[in-house]
Amino acid sequence: MTPALARVNGAGARQQPSAPAPGVNAVAMTILDLIKATCICGVIAYLIYSFPLVGQVVIIGFLGLLWLSYARKTLASLLRR
Repeated sequence: MTPALARVNGAGARQQPSAPAPGVNAVAMTILDLIKATCICGVIAYLIYSFPLVGQVVIIGFLGLLWLSYARKTLASLLRR
């Protein structure tokens, strides 16, 4: 990096970690949260693998509901114009 770019980018200057804005809660995932999420995803994957027909119906149903909710939101915003 050239010295001019170093000055522009602030290289060499100490940067302090930015603090969250007042009123904003910092969200951090703990190791316990990571373990719980891993276990839940494992159970869901096991159920989908063990019962493929039920898994497919649930996944397609969920994606269909998600699509319908976005379509409804899009149409509502278009009709408001």
